[in-house]
Amino acid sequence: MSLAVFIIVIDTTIMNVAITALVHDLNTNIESIQFAIALYSLVIAAFTLTGGKLGDIIGMKRTFIIGTAIYGVGTIIAALSLNVLMLLVGWSVIEGIGAAFMMPLTATLILVSYEGKERAVSFGVIGAMAAIGAAVGPIVGGFLTTYASWRWAFAMEVIVVVVVLAYSYLLTESKIDKRATLDYFGVSLSAIGLACIIFGIIKSTIGLIGVGIIVLILFALWQKRQELKKKMPLVRLAIFKNRQFVSGFLSDTLESLVLAGIMFILPVFLQQGLGYNAFETGVVLLPMSIAVFVVSIATAPLGRKIAPKFLVQVGIVITGIGAFIIREALSMQVTDIELLPGLAIMGIGIGLMLAQLTNITMSAVKEEERGEASGVAETMKSMGSSLGTAIIGAVLIAALFSCFTTGVQQSDVLDDSLKSEIIMSFEDSVQHMEGETIADEELNLPKESLDELDSIVENSFIRAMKSSFDAMILCCILCLIISVFMSKRKL
Repeated sequence: MSLAVFIIVIDTTIMNVAITALVHDLNTNIESIQFAIALYSLVIAAFTLTGGKLGDIIGMKRTFIIGTAIYGVGTIIAALSLNVLMLLVGWSVIEGIGAAFMMPLTATLILVSYEGKERAVSFGVIGAMAAIGAAVGPIVGGFLTTYASWRWAFAMEVIVVVVVLAYSYLLTESKIDKRATLDYFGVSLSAIGLACIIFGIIKSTIGLIGVGIIVLILFALWQKRQELKKKMPLVRLAIFKNRQFVSGFLSDTLESLVLAGIMFILPVFLQQGLGYNAFETGVVLLPMSIAVFVVSIATAPLGRKIAPKFLVQVGIVITGIGAFIIREALSMQVTDIELLPGLAIMGIGIGLMLAQLTNITMSAVKEEERGEASGVAETMKSMGSSLGTAIIGAVLIAALFSCFTTGVQQSDVLDDSLKSEIIMSFEDSVQHMEGETIADEELNLPKESLDELDSIVENSFIRAMKSSFDAMILCCILCLIISVFMSKRKL
């Protein structure tokens, strides 16, 4: 189970540092790669409840094995991708479905197998494996992308999949609930609603976001109808009346949003703004990854001595402080050393939250609700990752283009007849991660104009990054407010 969690988590962290290579190798743009990263988490979110329900229908062990096999097929397709569509199908969709069938069963099987201190330690182990994936992902992905190919990252995952399948006989099959059925219409509504919202955010289309919200409202009404007709819904709405459970998974969602957000925007800034390669990007992210890993393991048992609610709130505050420190350090001349304190502090805060949130969330529900609750919690966590890439990434790109356009249009140095062409050239180069943000040789600009453009580009990048970190700090504040509703008891 730990290996399964490891490869699912490492997937996204590897791909984040390979953004430039993916854009170039697959002849696409940054928006498509942003969508691929967000879609991977979105598919997991859309089908996690389905995976949990399948565990009830055909057995947890069988569902886990099927999910792992599907994941392996997707990994092979992703490794052989010839274009972005093939990557979307193999990685984002097929791997995402496989991961959705695997993820909800890990928490459920731990709940069934362990109690008390052992349960807390077990959640800590799973959290640690996720943290290891987050820690080694950037550096391994960066190394492979820079000195070999990002394809090797997927190839290595195939080996892990084979190991997981080979040792899956160690799992004990769960009892099959003969009354359990799969709500296919509910699955469709939830998947369509979530997809519309994510795609609408990336494309900045309010109408699409509105459609997504309406579809999710229809999903909730359908689930209520299923309950009233004594049929088995995908998720019972009554579970959302549990205040601690809701505050727990919402906090976990926001934590995932912040982590996914920084893991997307920082590589874009380092590679497109500062000219870093994938390996150098991985090195910069390493302090945060190590901090998440160490702190999540070291603090996991503290929930029995100190109220987890307090530990989570401390973690939220520390995460926000770290984000603020990075925000203030940002410049086009910023060094790895200057970014290190903020990244390490953010890692400590996120690690502190990771170590406690799953236990807080799952300990709030009754024994018979744990399978369903685990599915909801994992769905929202994956949704947080998808939203982090979509929202924080959209803030960065929109603010970058907006600041640059305003700077060019207000400039007294640049030739008015070339301003539209300059703006188009900049947007195209950023979308295709070309490094050189303006096609100087095509525009044939004088040195005075080039200096002016360099100043506008630098100012736009920094202002856009600061706006992105403002959004993450706002998420931390919201998370702190939500955490108030958690129980004060020790676990």
